Amino acid sequence: IQDAINNNNFKIWRFYRDRFYRLIPSLLFILISSSVFSVILLDYHEIVPFCKSLISSIFFFSNVFFWKEINYFNPNAANNPLLHTWSLSVEEQFYLIFPFILLVLKNTRDILRIQLLFIAMVLSLISASLASANFPVANYYLLPFRFWEVLVGVICAQIYLGSNDISKYKKRLLSDIGLITILLSFCFLDSEFNHPNYITSLPVLGCAVILTFGSKGYLFRFIETKFMFF
Repeated sequence: IQDAINNNNFKIWRFYRDRFYRLIPSLLFILISSSVFSVILLDYHEIVPFCKSLISSIFFFSNVFFWKEINYFNPNAANNPLLHTWSLSVEEQFYLIFPFILLVLKNTRDILRIQLLFIAMVLSLISASLASANFPVANYYLLPFRFWEVLVGVICAQIYLGSNDISKYKKRLLSDIGLITILLSFCFLDSEFNHPNYITSLPVLGCAVILTFGSKGYLFRFIETKFMFF
């Protein structure tokens, strides 16, 4: 989006067309194949919620449906073969609004645009951390509490567009910091936490740094050795 906006040739309809071609074919395959197997394998009382989840998946509000109907962490949730489509709905809802946000920020300086996106990311993360204790199911499924995770990727893309000015040494150092952050997250993440929250930011930010600056840091050389693969 940002490249197209910078070149003054961004078209909303073209963006949604590309998203359609990218996502819908695989989604339809999943929905059709799941429907076939569900008719064969599911009991009658399980078919009705499956059909509801099928409709909600087609129109990209399955995250709202599962928020209302099913706790993701309930063992019975695994009986719905379309449970995983909640994250696709979050993604599509994000796509519906975010191009317009970038268009509004079209004439802002790069650094200001990144700063504004960063502020929005922090506010979303704070709201998710607060909601994780009081509204854990809504916090898990709904876009406002997941918005920060997608914004991390957006900010990475914005930084990546100007990352040619960063030296190879700094990129390797940042990549290693990202890896260390991911490894540290293993010390804090367990089943007692309601995700997402501030602890979730550790692996998310670690992955974001690696994706932005590459995976060729100095520590990666050790990870890629035959000893580690063995």
